[in-house]
Amino acid sequence: MLDKKTSIKNRKQTIREIGQQIYELRRQHRISLDVLSHKANVPPIIIERWEIGKGYLDLYYLYLIAAAFEKRVVIRFEDVIDN
Repeated sequence: MLDKKTSIKNRKQTIREIGQQIYELRRQHRISLDVLSHKANVPPIIIERWEIGKGYLDLYYLYLIAAAFEKRVVIRFEDVIDN
């Protein structure tokens, strides 16, 4: 079982990794943050903060972004919840 400090560290790392993947997908597809925001119906500030490794993970917004790129999302519960 993870302690609270480890759990928070894992969540921050997960957000950082997801943000990097979103940025790479935007770069590969050559679309701007604003275009992705509009296409996925996600506020641009959410995408921007994730791309810099900040903010809180919202699984619904993550799903919308993944759907915009026609990708699927696989996340472990321990990466997004407190124990």
